[in-house]
Amino acid sequence: MKTSFPVLRHRTAKGFSLMEVLIVMVIIVVLATLTIGIYTWMETRKNEEACTSITKRINMGLTQYYSDHGRYPYGTEKPFQNSGLAVADGGDYSSNVVYMALFGDFKNTGIPEKNATIYDTELNPASQPGANPTVREIQLRDKAGQQKTLYILSDPWGQPYRYTLGYDQSIPRRGSNAKYGLGNNPTFDFWSFGKDGDSNPKNLRAPENADDIGNQPKL
Repeated sequence: MKTSFPVLRHRTAKGFSLMEVLIVMVIIVVLATLTIGIYTWMETRKNEEACTSITKRINMGLTQYYSDHGRYPYGTEKPFQNSGLAVADGGDYSSNVVYMALFGDFKNTGIPEKNATIYDTELNPASQPGANPTVREIQLRDKAGQQKTLYILSDPWGQPYRYTLGYDQSIPRRGSNAKYGLGNNPTFDFWSFGKDGDSNPKNLRAPENADDIGNQPKL
């Protein structure tokens, strides 16, 4: 009796076609792009929320400072130090005036002056996180060439906050002629340039102001 055995046929493994490989690559690229986009959006939102929280806190501190002193800080009046290096003019170092006023550190030593009123304890340089601190120490040279330490406030993107007195506020200066602030508000302006690191305070309708965060008027 003959026994029949099935004939075994070897199948040749079928590889991916070029089209299938391309489709897989496209899917991977799309997923990676979506992931990066979502992460970037979340980081931006987190930074914007942190920036908004800080500017609101500073606004409250400056309002309280005005209530106690009858004026907003400029930077050349007593007991402020480092006059000429930082004033409320909206410049790179203008937030140093806010730091001195609200933390009471008029000599920029990192420690409040004795008997100074502290309006914002979170501006303590010693309590700042190692990464992305709000209060940053910088070194400058004054007109005499002496090295000076300043503490400025920086936003979540690492750019300095800006501060200037409002157009209704007189600036302390020698003589009888009063000089007034350059802000867009009657009280003061305190703001961040936002994610793009650019701003045009002289033209509130400028497109670079769209992502600014602070109390600048929005038109």
